[in-house]
Amino acid sequence: MKKVLFICVIMVLVTTGCFDSQQAKEPSVVIDDAGREIQVSEVERIVSLAPSNTEIIAELDQQDKLVGITDFCNYPEDVMEIPSVGNAFEVNYEKILSLNPDLVVTMGEQDEIVQRLEEMDIPVMVVHPTTISEVFEGIEKVAKVLQVEDKGEQVISTLQTEKQEILAEVKQSDKSVFVLLDSTALYTVGSKTFYDEIIQHVGAKNVGDSREGYWEMSQEKLLETDPDIILYSWPPEDDIKNLPAWSEVTAVKEGNTYQIDDDTTSRPGPRIIQGLRQLHEIIN
Repeated sequence: MKKVLFICVIMVLVTTGCFDSQQAKEPSVVIDDAGREIQVSEVERIVSLAPSNTEIIAELDQQDKLVGITDFCNYPEDVMEIPSVGNAFEVNYEKILSLNPDLVVTMGEQDEIVQRLEEMDIPVMVVHPTTISEVFEGIEKVAKVLQVEDKGEQVISTLQTEKQEILAEVKQSDKSVFVLLDSTALYTVGSKTFYDEIIQHVGAKNVGDSREGYWEMSQEKLLETDPDIILYSWPPEDDIKNLPAWSEVTAVKEGNTYQIDDDTTSRPGPRIIQGLRQLHEIIN
């Protein structure tokens, strides 16, 4: 009788073990940001074709699975030791194929790349958030595909808490903000951009919101809007002061020009909350 019982126990343990093993290998199914159904299992080798996606993967503690990145991926700093497969829009397909990825994670506006990779039978996932809330959704989807949902929930919860803490400190103001993207021309940010959303969140107004996306503002329009604050990412401050009509702008006259980290304020990744904090500290 004891022998029969022992055999039964062993059978249960073996069966359970096999079941758990099968469960672990069940493919994760998500709908990516291009509306495509993605089914992958046991993702161990990842190529990321966007800095934001590289940061999401690293934030999920899955950085060791990255085997390929782009020239623009620079955070966390040690990811720059990972082989590059090109930039965001021109990639080396042979290099990608040689890396034998289980998954390539792309961003929006890479339709041709996605199509080519699909023709090569390489699993592709598009992650293309356009708002902060969609960044959280993107993290959730990537976490599900990599089967680290618990870590994904933890990351999202932390970011949401940080966001709410910042918003609780915000006081609505009538300050107007101009974001300068290029010192050779008045390229700025319009509505439906991360910059615009962040500026609204911190209680100010984006003077470029009359148009969507990124566009070149005329000198006349700049003088008309007369921003209280100017934000810039890379041009030296002297270049800003020497731009035509600059001396007549309130922000320049009052010394309210601030250099910001473009990587945190425009990348749709987990550091977007750092960008929100940075602009809050400047404006409020």
